[in-house]
Amino acid sequence: MDQRRKYKRLTIPLSIRMKFPGKVTHDQGIRVTSKNVSFDGFLIETEIFLEKDILLLQRGEEPVNLDPFLVSGDNELEFNIKLPPDAKIITGKGKIAWYELDSRGGSHYFKAGVSLDKMLAEDG
Repeated sequence: MDQRRKYKRLTIPLSIRMKFPGKVTHDQGIRVTSKNVSFDGFLIETEIFLEKDILLLQRGEEPVNLDPFLVSGDNELEFNIKLPPDAKIITGKGKIAWYELDSRGGSHYFKAGVSLDKMLAEDG
């Protein structure tokens, strides 16, 4: 995979809130953490749960069903990234370029590469 990369990766855990318009509904978005970032994208990984053959992201009291997003073929998303040290918010749009489901130590994980389409910095 390293041979296909155009840009170097920076390993940094950034707080990211993602929304999947029209597919996965969750008003506050889904909070994930980046594993690494580059000029044109970022890698995320978050724990998921399998319940009654449904993949769920557990966020607060309301679980989020990941299945509609995975089967839709339209992998567009919106995101907010909180940048340290002053928590400046960067908003943007992108697409899931690839994803995989993984199991380690009895837990299940959703890992995805996000390609960036558009980014804006918010004032404040």
